[in-house]
Amino acid sequence: MKLDEKLKEHYPIFVYNPPGLKDTKLANEVAKAQGVGLIDLQGFSNQDALNVVKKMNKSGSWGIRLDSKEQITILDDIVSLDFSYLILPANIFAANKKRLTQIKKQAILVCETISLEEAMLVPSDDLDLLKVY
Repeated sequence: MKLDEKLKEHYPIFVYNPPGLKDTKLANEVAKAQGVGLIDLQGFSNQDALNVVKKMNKSGSWGIRLDSKEQITILDDIVSLDFSYLILPANIFAANKKRLTQIKKQAILVCETISLEEAMLVPSDDLDLLKVY
């Protein structure tokens, strides 16, 4: 689904769980309330990441943020789950464009960048997110 189609439904509030938090209650509640619950998998092993993602409700809009090159390998295991957003740092996004083709059929791809220059170099087809510290 394209972002503009999704936004015709409503303008959701996006809420991340804190990085490293394995409890999905916040993200699940946000998704139930018609927001977008996001799971930040920063620092998780692949097995822990899979376990956390599988705790998400199957209803509502939710997404995941992969944090490392190693975590990209879990995409094959989670492609059957009904998530709406996949957020990837720009370096991982750029290195895996071809692999993301399958995910693009079900989720909005978000390229997380830390500068405007990086956003211009690695544009997402769907949405770019500029992360400011």
